[in-house]
Amino acid sequence: MEITAASFTNEAFANLQPRRPRVAKDPSLPVLGARDEVLAAVRGHSTVLIVGETGSGKSTQVPQFLLDAKLCAPQDGRRLCVTQPRRVAVLTVSERVAAERGVDIGGEVGYAMRFERKASKKTAAVFATDGLVVREMLGDEQLMRYGVLIVDEAHERSVHTDVLLGLAKRTQAKRPLKLILMSATLDIASLQSYFDDCAVVKVPGRLHAVDVFYTVDALDDYHEACATCCAQLHADKTCKGDVLVFMPGQEEIANCIAMLEERLSGVVVVPLYAALSKEKQLEAFAPAPSGKRKFIVSTTIAETSVTVQGVRHVIDPGWAKNRGCDARGFEALRVEATSKAQARQRAGRAGREASGRCYRLYPEAAWDSLPDATAPEILRCDLAGVVLSLKALGVARPETFDFVTKPPRHALLRALETLYACEALDDRGALTALGRRLASLPLPPLLASAVDLASTQFRDGAPDVLWVVAAVVASEHGLFVQPRGGEARDNAIRARDAFEDRSGDLWTSRNALKAAANERNRPQWCRKRFLSTTAVESALRVRKQLLDVLSKEIFAPTEAIPLDTARTAALDCVAKALCVQNAAVRDPAKRCFRALRNDAAVSVHPGSILHGRNPPPEALVFASSVQTTKLFLRGVSAVDASTLARLAPRLFSTGL
Repeated sequence: MEITAASFTNEAFANLQPRRPRVAKDPSLPVLGARDEVLAAVRGHSTVLIVGETGSGKSTQVPQFLLDAKLCAPQDGRRLCVTQPRRVAVLTVSERVAAERGVDIGGEVGYAMRFERKASKKTAAVFATDGLVVREMLGDEQLMRYGVLIVDEAHERSVHTDVLLGLAKRTQAKRPLKLILMSATLDIASLQSYFDDCAVVKVPGRLHAVDVFYTVDALDDYHEACATCCAQLHADKTCKGDVLVFMPGQEEIANCIAMLEERLSGVVVVPLYAALSKEKQLEAFAPAPSGKRKFIVSTTIAETSVTVQGVRHVIDPGWAKNRGCDARGFEALRVEATSKAQARQRAGRAGREASGRCYRLYPEAAWDSLPDATAPEILRCDLAGVVLSLKALGVARPETFDFVTKPPRHALLRALETLYACEALDDRGALTALGRRLASLPLPPLLASAVDLASTQFRDGAPDVLWVVAAVVASEHGLFVQPRGGEARDNAIRARDAFEDRSGDLWTSRNALKAAANERNRPQWCRKRFLSTTAVESALRVRKQLLDVLSKEIFAPTEAIPLDTARTAALDCVAKALCVQNAAVRDPAKRCFRALRNDAAVSVHPGSILHGRNPPPEALVFASSVQTTKLFLRGVSAVDASTLARLAPRLFSTGL
C-alpha cells in the first residue's frame, strides 16, 4: 500500500510518514520580536487580544509559539485549535505552518473543514473554519478537546465567530481554556469589557509603502473600469508584479475574467472565491509562468489572512457583496460600498512583500462617506441556523445567550417562527426530535429540512432531492454561466434550453448536474453548454459528501420508481421544505409576485427559467433572493396554490 498524506486515518499511518524538508521562517517578521510578550500574556490571562498589522506574521507564528512552548499537546486533550472564517485561509495557513515545521499535514499540524479533515491522534494544532467548530459542538463538547483556541481575523465578526466567542466564554466559566483573538483591526474596548480576564498585545506591522490613487470622477460601470485599469497597467512596461482585482461576487468575477481574457494576451487570469474547489483556489497562489503577469480576480476572500505572493498592484472598485436580512425578513446578497477598514485591508495586499500601488475606482471625496467598519454579520443575517444550533447546544432561550453584540430581538423572533414552521420547535419552543436531526446536518435549516423529508415522507424522490440541494448549496448564482450580452448570451440560453424543465430552475439544475456527472471530460463538456465547471464540480462534491453522512440506501437511485413519480415526489419535497419561509403568489394587479410571509413585492430574477413566462405561474417557491433594483428571487420552482395548501396546511389555505 502506498502511504500518502491524504490516505492515513490513524496514528499508525502518521508514524510512517516521511518528514518533509523545513521551509525557513522569515526572520524579519515583527511578531517574532513579541514572542515572549505573547507567551507571558497567554500564561497569565484567560483571554489575549493580539493586534498586529497586515504582514506581521501573527497567523503563522503565534500557533508555533504555543507549540514550541508546550502550551498545547494532544496527549492530555489540550490541543490547539486555530479558526479562520474561510476555507482557503485554513488550507494556506495550515500548509505554511506545516512546511515551516517540516511536517506533513495530518501529523503535528492538521486541518478540518466541512466534510474534509486531515488530522490524527498526534495532531497538536488543528486549523479549522469557525463554522465547523461550532457545528461539531452539537455532537459533543468540542471545546473540551482544546486547551487553547485562537480565533484569527476576529474583526470580520462572522456570525459563526460571534457564536464561537460566546461558547468559548461559557466554557471558560467551567474549565480552563486559553482564548486568543487575532486581527489587524480589533475593537479592543468592547472585547475587553466582554471578557473577564483579558490582556492586549500589540505587534508592529511590516507593511511596505503603498501609494493609493483615486479616480477624478465617479464611474458608472466598475466592470469596464476594472478591465480598462488592468489593460493600462499591463501595457505600462515600468509596472512590475502581479495584479489583484477585487469584485463583489462570483458572477462579477466571471464577467471580469471574460473581459480580461478578451483584451489581454500573454497573461494568466485566475479567479479566487469561496465556492471554488481546493485545487482551483490554490491555483491563485501558484507563481505565474516565467515572463507572464498574473491577474487574480477575487472576492473579499483575499482581503485578510491569505497572502498571494507577487502582487504589487491592487484594483479596488469599492464594492462588496454582503449577506443581509432586511426589515421584511428577506435574507439577500446585496452589493454595498466597502467600509474604510475593508479598503485599508485591500490596499495592504499590495504591500505584503514590497512597495506597491492601490487603484481605488472612486473619487477621493467618496472616502468620507464610507462607514468605518462593516456591521457584524449577526446584526444583518437570518438567525434561524444560529438559533437552531444554540437550541441543540442546550440554550433553551437564545435571547439570553451572552453574545458579543446582541442581535435584534425581532430577528430572533423571526428565527423562532421559521423553526416552528418547519417543526424543528414545538409549541413551547423546545427542540423537537426533527429539530435535532436538522441541527446535525451541515446545511441551512430549510435545505436540511428538505433532506430529512426526503428520507421520511418523500422517499420516492430522495435521490433527486440530493441533486437539487447540492446544486443550491454549491453556487449562489446557479450552475449556468450567463454572459452579459450579444451572441454569447443567446448561445447560453439555447444551451440551457436542453436541460429546461417547466417547473423552473431547481429541476433544470438537477437535469444539468446529473448529465454532467456522467461526462468523462467534464470541463470541456461544461464549457460547450455554458455551465460553470467550478459550480458543477462543487455541487458534485457536496452531493458526495452528503451521501457520506446520510443513509446511502435511502438516497440511492432505484429503477423501480417511475421517473414521473420520482420527479413529483422530489419537487413536492423541496417545495414543502422551502415554502415555510420562501413562497410567493402572483399578484395580477401589480404584475409581480407577493411573498406570503410578509406581503412584500418580489420579482423573478431575469436569469431564471421562469422569467417572462406567459402566463406566469400562480405560485412559486424559491431558494434565495438578491436585492438590486428590485428584490429578485433565484432558484425558483413553480407550484399550484393548492399544492402549498396540501403540503403545509398549517401555513396556507386553499383561499390563496
